[in-house]
Amino acid sequence: MSRSLLLAALSVLVAAAPVLAQNTNAVETEGQRPARQTEKSSKASRAEAESAKLSAGNGADVTFEQVAADPDNVDLNYRYAQTQVRHGNLKGASATLERILLVNPNLVQIRLFYGVVLYRLDNLMEADREVSAVLASNPPESIKSEASRYLVEIRKRQKRTQLSGRLGVGWEYDDNRNAGPSTGKNLFFGSPVQLDASSLRHSDTSVLFLGNVEAHHDLGLPAGHQVFATFNYYRAEQTNQKNLNLAAYSPALGGVYKTPFFDVTPQLVYDYVALAQTKYMADHGFDLRIDKILSARAALYADVRDVREVYSPTAQIPTASDRTGIRVDSMIGGEYSIVPWNRVGPDVLYGVKHAQNIAFTYFRKGFGASDTWLLGKGMFLLTTLRLNVDDYSHADPLVSQGLRRDTIIQTDVTYGAPLSLLHPKLQDFVFTLTYENYDAMSTLTNYAYTNNKIAGLLTYKWSAGF
Repeated sequence: MSRSLLLAALSVLVAAAPVLAQNTNAVETEGQRPARQTEKSSKASRAEAESAKLSAGNGADVTFEQVAADPDNVDLNYRYAQTQVRHGNLKGASATLERILLVNPNLVQIRLFYGVVLYRLDNLMEADREVSAVLASNPPESIKSEASRYLVEIRKRQKRTQLSGRLGVGWEYDDNRNAGPSTGKNLFFGSPVQLDASSLRHSDTSVLFLGNVEAHHDLGLPAGHQVFATFNYYRAEQTNQKNLNLAAYSPALGGVYKTPFFDVTPQLVYDYVALAQTKYMADHGFDLRIDKILSARAALYADVRDVREVYSPTAQIPTASDRTGIRVDSMIGGEYSIVPWNRVGPDVLYGVKHAQNIAFTYFRKGFGASDTWLLGKGMFLLTTLRLNVDDYSHADPLVSQGLRRDTIIQTDVTYGAPLSLLHPKLQDFVFTLTYENYDAMSTLTNYAYTNNKIAGLLTYKWSAGF
């Protein structure tokens, strides 16, 4: 057979093959998809918790000058304490409430608020005493109910071993689930080949399942050192493209070592990812993070993750093992609260991915930014932007002699709200709605594609102390 006929025959095979099997950028994206979803869910949970802390009255702010002009006005002092809480000044609010109670110790609403502020300051023994005093005074039913709920949380937090978890179910729409190239063509030995209709971009919907369990144990030392274990589960069941069903299991074991200057968190990590009910990727290694609080508004962190990724061939991706190798990502970032209800977080990333087939070895430079709006009453708006540039050092002759460079831009916007807005008994349920745009631009058309996703997720959270 002549070389031209051989190329023509192979071109037909390339055109008809599933796009995901050819698009090696999409291969790695599938492997990292569960980790991104877990990180997104964790950020949303933190934002919901922070936003709930802003629920300290919705009236107009009161200034110190107003209080100084009328220092014996209890209502004015109370609203001033609420203002301090909304602005993140919990210590100042504690002092204001303590001053009110010295004058009139029988104000149960103010004593309860004082106990809640102490709880948020992690002064658990004093918080227990104040909230217990509220309950002992036989307060009105509404105050009694709220005080009882906080007392349960306070006593739970006083336990050395803390268990917590989340269970979530949701639905997602993806307008390019199979990562079909934007041009509808693939390069083969440098020549463009028109893809078969089945390999062009196709939308799909999926049902999502999330699970998380965390155990933290205080070692009982003055510095507050901890050990912890976590387990994350993710599953996406496709409606039509069953060959893209995804499941992931991610356990981790580590600790937190606290010093007067920074906290160090080392952990051993493992991930197992199945594609279409078949083992697809597993990694193992370690993650080391250092956190430094600069002030009440600012914090810095550095993180290094070093894992060996092992890809297994599947019916859909027979060449997946080409990507097996060590992956190292290093990140430096921070957070800054412009105002108590708005926090920004920039970061820079440098990573390297080694691969069994050197054509898939790359070096990554990245930049990220997040903006969190805390809307109060547990509501939040979380926006993240990620820009990564991947430079490949070796050409893949099956695709092209040209060197590959991928520029990836990912944008996520998530709105979240607790269902307690509908009924107090639903306080442990949170609903989130997320839009994501993923745009992969490349010097080689095989790896250039876009997709848009919309996902809704209902999450139940729980905690216990022992």
